[in-house]
Amino acid sequence: MLNAHNNQSISDLYESVRKAIKSDSIAILNEKLNQIDKIELLFLQNYNKRKNEGVFFTQKYIADYIISQTLTEFLNSRIKKINLTSLEEIKSLTQNDYKSILNLINTTLICDPSCGSGVFLLSYIDIVFNLLQEICPGDEIETLERGIIKNIYGYDINEDSIKLCILKLLRRLSNLKSVNLLNMLSILESHIIVKDVIIDPPTLKFGLLVGNPPYGNILDNSLKQKLRTENVFVNDIYCIFILKALEWNDGMIGFLIPKSFLLRQGYVRFRNQLLLKANLLKIIDIGPNL
Repeated sequence: MLNAHNNQSISDLYESVRKAIKSDSIAILNEKLNQIDKIELLFLQNYNKRKNEGVFFTQKYIADYIISQTLTEFLNSRIKKINLTSLEEIKSLTQNDYKSILNLINTTLICDPSCGSGVFLLSYIDIVFNLLQEICPGDEIETLERGIIKNIYGYDINEDSIKLCILKLLRRLSNLKSVNLLNMLSILESHIIVKDVIIDPPTLKFGLLVGNPPYGNILDNSLKQKLRTENVFVNDIYCIFILKALEWNDGMIGFLIPKSFLLRQGYVRFRNQLLLKANLLKIIDIGPNL
């Protein structure tokens, strides 16, 4: 009963927010947006498919760290003569460097292929919008904010997670002067969608792929057999996400994954495939207590 009630609450809240946006009912919209955290907490407590779907919650500080590291390496790889060790160092660059960074960010697509309720996408918005305040001319900030939002994509197999992700993004954007929420709703509903990327891969190429892929030996045998014909390592779904992400990426990937692949004998084939296909820049052990 709890789970059914929770799912209905997410759907009800989502539809209420959509109606408030379409009718331009600001007071109702704010009231509904303030209910998101409570409903998300219930969803996480009662979501009994999490283990079967390999879903694990990511804390915001970890998402912030992965976004910062990945974006730093991406900027270094695309802009000549900068060698950042952190995003904080951007403030010491030249005006020409600022322009190069802003142009790159404005044209870079970012995707979380297992986005859940959106912690990585929200982290990206927070970090990049803060960066705009530091280096962007005031009269260009609003245009760049709109462009960045249009570059965000997220996929997940769980419909309630997708609705929560859109709700949380709308809440984050609701106070921006630059944003028409009705337009943003349309964009988010076309970019943040229910999708199993292993079965139905994206057709776009993303400059940044980030997230916390599902873990575990959870695929059914028929899909495993299909992936084996593609020479894909299938022992753990996160390994499949990594190898497939390399096909959708034309820049940098930053994933939170188990470290089982580093030492275990059963992952030798995966390690060989990964080293053959990817240029590994960093492997960071963030500890066991997540």
